[in-house]
Amino acid sequence: SSRPLSHAYRFLNWALWQWTPPAPQVVTLEVKPAAKSKPGLKDLLNYPALSGWYLSTPQVFKLADQLLSEAERVTAQRFERVVVRLLASELAAGTLDLPAIGDALVALKEWLLLAGRRDLALQAQTASDSLTASPEENPLLLHMANLGLRIAMITQARGLLQGWPPGANV
Repeated sequence: SSRPLSHAYRFLNWALWQWTPPAPQVVTLEVKPAAKSKPGLKDLLNYPALSGWYLSTPQVFKLADQLLSEAERVTAQRFERVVVRLLASELAAGTLDLPAIGDALVALKEWLLLAGRRDLALQAQTASDSLTASPEENPLLLHMANLGLRIAMITQARGLLQGWPPGANV
């Protein structure tokens, strides 16, 4: 005495019962650059995840205060020279933890790969690889110094922070 299938199951044929879900897609975390091409870091430096990567040290705030007091004499070329000197002094003082920045770039590279942004992952790997070779010329570190100095100048110009450390001028 077999009962007929209910109406909802009558259209389910044997092919449906043999279906299996596809295997999960494997994402490789290796990035290989194209032959003889060294990617620039322009897209990576403009990526929103890096907007919080900037220098914020006492030296940055001292230089920002100095530049604000000489605002009429600050040209783009002078500002860039100040950024280069700032980065060199921070590297000499040991305030930049290059291994930690390298680890953060590796983590960012993996995240970018999982997000499907292989181009940015390649740039993150390039930035990580070039940290130790010539840190004074590293575009990421120069960008961090530039951004930190600009943020410090804006902050001080608005009167939000009067000196370093906070409360020093109280």
